[in-house]
This record gives sequence, structure tokens and C-alpha cells, in this order.
Amino acid sequence: MRVAGQDAELSAWMRAAQGGDAGAYGALLRACVPIIASVARREGVHGGDAVVRVVEETLVAIHRARATYDPGRPFLPWLTAIAERNATDLLRQSAPEAGRSGCAGRSICASLLRAVTIFRPKVQRSRGDGRDDGVPR
Repeated sequence: MRVAGQDAELSAWMRAAQGGDAGAYGALLRACVPIIASVARREGVHGGDAVVRVVEETLVAIHRARATYDPGRPFLPWLTAIAERNATDLLRQSAPEAGRSGCAGRSICASLLRAVTIFRPKVQRSRGDGRDDGVPR
């Protein structure tokens, strides 16, 4: 099924679920499982138990937030954002304490630091009176 068609179907199920249709809600949640698992793996979650945990947490989050879903907007980006957040949370929680500094690994941290250094805007250090105004130039 193409993404647009899949999104339309998922959106229709969510609208029906918001209206109290238990069958549509069940179909929606069943259809979300492989999508959530795919997002978790894409975000770097490995191992069956970890992926299942992201799926479970995301399904609970969907349940809790279902009233906030706007039926006029696409469903997949809403679902993906929730799944990505849950995957990130799991990775953050499972990072080893010794190397934890907000990054999953030292090589990732080093890459991020290099990128920030390269792309950091130049800051004019003086406004003419010797004080730093902190405005990127």
C-alpha cells in the first residue's frame, strides 16, 4: 500500500476511533505495530525486546493522546513523531552510565561536536565598547 493510501486509511480509522468505534481502534493499533517497529529500528533500537518496548510505549502514548489527534492532518507524521520520541527515550535510558553525556556513544558525540564547531556562526566579540553582544554575524 502506498504511503498516501496508508495514511488515509489510518486517518480514517483514527477518526472513527475518536468517535467511539472499537473495531476501527483495534484495526488502527494493529496496523501501527509494524510501522512503529520500523521507526524504532530506523532510530537505532536493536534487539527484539527493545523494539517491543518501543512499540508498547508508543501504543500507550497513542491511546493517551488520541483525543489530541487532529483528523484534518495526516496520521503518519503524528505517529512517527511519537514513535521517534519513545525510541529516543529508550536509547537514552539504556546508554551506559560511564559514557553517558547525552549521546549514545563517544563517536557520535565527537561527530556532533565537530559538526557544531564547523557550523557554529561567527560571533562578533565586541560592540565597539569591549563587551560581547552575542549576536551572530
